Amino acid sequence: MKKKVAAAPAWAASAEVARVARPLILSHHQDLAHARILYALCDRQETVRGATAWATASKLSGFQAWLACRAFFSVGLVPPEMSESPGDVFVMRVFRDFWNQADERLREAVVDHELCHFELTVDDEGEERYWIKPHDVEEFAAVLGRHGDYRGEASLLMSYVSSYERRTGQTKIDIEEQAVAPGQLPPPEYFRPMGGGVHR
Repeated sequence: MKKKVAAAPAWAASAEVARVARPLILSHHQDLAHARILYALCDRQETVRGATAWATASKLSGFQAWLACRAFFSVGLVPPEMSESPGDVFVMRVFRDFWNQADERLREAVVDHELCHFELTVDDEGEERYWIKPHDVEEFAAVLGRHGDYRGEASLLMSYVSSYERRTGQTKIDIEEQAVAPGQLPPPEYFRPMGGGVHR
């Protein structure tokens, strides 16, 4: 029996996601001010090991980068020089169902998260290097429950959460208020990394 091949998710270049990203780059990710970044909305959400992604971050090189930049140039979202010789590019894909249900604060939080995965460095010869950066904390909740914060990473993360709570008086963005119906927004496991150089 012939194996059925799943159709690739439909996507579209998104000026809307880029609009949310620009002020975040200027305020918190100045190292990305001149980075080549493509933003897209994707129709079908991805699920990896039971976790539903809200967005993904990846890097393209060579022919794949050229093809992507040509597609974005055709709708006016990259300059001509980038479409001809793009080099490496970062790609942020945000899933449309999430985007349509989320308010501006939640959109900003997720776009900020994905921007943190993009790292641009310059080597000793002046060559730009594009990297996908992993999360600051990679751990299982069950391990923390059994052994505590044995590496000290979770405590660092919680200190930032506490700082946010003191500064704003809020404990979290209220996702429940934004859902059209219970369970429509995917769970927050998107913080887990995907394989193959793509992160959520």
